[in-house]
Amino acid sequence: MKNRNKTNELINLLKTARGQVDAIIEMVNDGKYCIDILVQLSAVQGIIKKSTITILENQIEKCLFDSTEDAEDRENKIKEIIFALKNCIKA
Repeated sequence: MKNRNKTNELINLLKTARGQVDAIIEMVNDGKYCIDILVQLSAVQGIIKKSTITILENQIEKCLFDSTEDAEDRENKIKEIIFALKNCIKA
């Protein structure tokens, strides 16, 4: 990723997800209450979705900036694609 802030954000998100997955494994091994495990699994899914969006945004921005000359047109295309992808990922 070209944008250092986005790279750091992504790495932090993925490390958080990894930590939560490790904690979930411990919960399962310890026989913790299933609902508590499900809540933690849902939290990990949210982090993975956010990570996916971060990667998609970066890739789309890169592709469009490399292929379009008109700055306003490029910005509109980026916004449209990111909006569509965020909605698709929610499903």
